[in-house]
Amino acid sequence: MTKLTRRRFAGLTICAITGSVVSIQGCGGGGGSKDSQDQLSSQSESAISSIPTEAKINLSTAQLADSRTLQAVIDKFGTIRSVPQTRAESPLTPLDFKAAFIANMIAIANQLTDDSRNVFTDSQGTVYQRGIHYGLGAKDYTIRENYTTHGMSQCTTKIHALDCSGLVTWCARGAGLSGFTLEQSKSTLNATTLGIPKTWNDVLPSSWRLTMEPVSYGDVSELEVGDIVCWPGHIGIVGDIINGDCRIVQSNGVRGDFDGPECSKNVNRQRRGPRYVSLNKMISGTNWKLGQPKVLRLVAEAEFTVELNWGAQPDVDLHVTEPNGAHVFYGAKNGQVGFLDVDDLSSFGPEHYFVREGQLQDGNYIVGVNYYRGTGPETAVLTITTGTVTKNFTTVLPSALGSAGDKNPKVIATVKVEQTSSGKRQVSIVSATGRLVGNPFALPPGYEPKD
Repeated sequence: MTKLTRRRFAGLTICAITGSVVSIQGCGGGGGSKDSQDQLSSQSESAISSIPTEAKINLSTAQLADSRTLQAVIDKFGTIRSVPQTRAESPLTPLDFKAAFIANMIAIANQLTDDSRNVFTDSQGTVYQRGIHYGLGAKDYTIRENYTTHGMSQCTTKIHALDCSGLVTWCARGAGLSGFTLEQSKSTLNATTLGIPKTWNDVLPSSWRLTMEPVSYGDVSELEVGDIVCWPGHIGIVGDIINGDCRIVQSNGVRGDFDGPECSKNVNRQRRGPRYVSLNKMISGTNWKLGQPKVLRLVAEAEFTVELNWGAQPDVDLHVTEPNGAHVFYGAKNGQVGFLDVDDLSSFGPEHYFVREGQLQDGNYIVGVNYYRGTGPETAVLTITTGTVTKNFTTVLPSALGSAGDKNPKVIATVKVEQTSSGKRQVSIVSATGRLVGNPFALPPGYEPKD
């Protein structure tokens, strides 16, 4: 029996599957209203079926482009799990939404490729299928049917299956992309249409502030976890990158005639159905090659976050001056562009400056710290993240300055936001340690120091 539960975090809906017996659907040659758009040549179908199956992804070691592991993201934002998530937070930034979406997709893919988790039984409890199989045109693994009407010729055995586009849309839908409905998956979503950025951008929630964009690359080692890889007639998701090779999750199979050998292999999961394979092996076989895939990647809207951490001294404060002159700190947590989440008074931090949705302005954001209260020297670490770039700045603070430091905090860095010639925003981080002459950290009206 399969039970689905859902959790919603600020526009991100996460499906949780509980129970030991589940059913799953997938892709192999394609999907959609025209299965020929989800279908490889017979030679390529057979070639992929000769590639060994790779182990499922280790969520604790697989890293996103921002260096967070998939498991760290799961622990923070939640995902599929049999135990209720008690530490789930809401994503706040585009990078958080991207991380949560990708981590969920790979976690779902791990489940879909795990035969021990996908055991199908009849009303008497008799097992009739282990693992999710391949069926061209299969988009809903919870339904048991044959796929003779979807180009699988005379393979008449009824199975629970997914083809390649069915697998990708199942993972995306379960990870929160509700716009990829099951009805759309069956009618218009296939390896061809899913290779078009607009297909994704039409359904990505505006609150995520993400866009799907094509990526140019030279070698597969330049790809990222979560990238969509697609060829004419086939599609998959990058699950991990190890030693210059990618493991991608996809679903493959071979069209069979008259319930012959290929039908039997599809049904018996002989290197068929949802599974992980080596991308390098898919690209360049001995007697065949699919060639370099087209790659799509989620790109976060240009913005940045600032995080301040320090040691055991009780109070170090984060200060940010926005381009409009607003001074954001404990005495004025809300600026015109962003906000300070908390004033930590009990050591270590963190304190964060976040940019509000859709409010990023061009100009310079000056970032500083003030050692407000303590009895000895302290070391502060400032982490600024924009897109996939993270820079850490460590500074020694000799002694506490109290409220006297509020109007002239130690400047650590400047974040520059500007328009490029293509009309897109560019965010860069520039080191600028010291105290400024003509200090821009004006104190707001009604400011009251903590002491």
